[in-house]
Amino acid sequence: MFGHKARNGVQVDGEEAVAKPLSAHEQLGLLEIGEILLKYPAGLVQPFSRQELARLKKRFVQLIPAKDASRDLRLPLTVLLQMPELRAQPFVPFVIRLLLAREVKESSLNTSSGIGNIDEEMVSFSAFVTTLAVFSVKQPLELKRRVLFDIYDQGNKGCVTVDDFLRIVTTVSCSNTARPKALRQSLEIHLAPFVKQTSSGACGVPLGDFNQLIVDEEIVSTLTIAF
Repeated sequence: MFGHKARNGVQVDGEEAVAKPLSAHEQLGLLEIGEILLKYPAGLVQPFSRQELARLKKRFVQLIPAKDASRDLRLPLTVLLQMPELRAQPFVPFVIRLLLAREVKESSLNTSSGIGNIDEEMVSFSAFVTTLAVFSVKQPLELKRRVLFDIYDQGNKGCVTVDDFLRIVTTVSCSNTARPKALRQSLEIHLAPFVKQTSSGACGVPLGDFNQLIVDEEIVSTLTIAF
């Protein structure tokens, strides 16, 4: 009858109070805490000025659902992918999901289930800014190629396969090729001199040769966002 007041959604006298949504000012304050960029990829250049980072923080907070009372400040991946700048580039979803997997791994959380349903994935501000940094025009092309390589280097075998190159080509064209068999045969012939066996025992194109092969202007353009 004379219970204590509930604060911040803490259970008091058997009842749980509903947490009050944070104000935009409070959310921006929370974003000031912690690192801006993730540790992966190594060698990533911070391309944004303080003013640009402030603008990105406001943009991120504006996308947070009004009723969200969480102090975790994460956005649904599906919401971020609706941003016009991100939606225009076909490799963005792959890069974000790669960063999410690395972020979970760095946090020493249980990764046995890997990255889950895209509708349920949540993106931190650091992952958001790191994604934009990867696609920045100020970023070295070599780093962009390394990230692209890591997307398709499943199991960290140190190489990517002909099928992976086929996926890259179809992703760039944003559609399935009309003659996949013919394209695959063409890729097999073109890539044959570069296919090697890695220390893991897998056969494919290693990173060094991959960097030399990813020079097509159309592919390079999909690794850059004007933001």
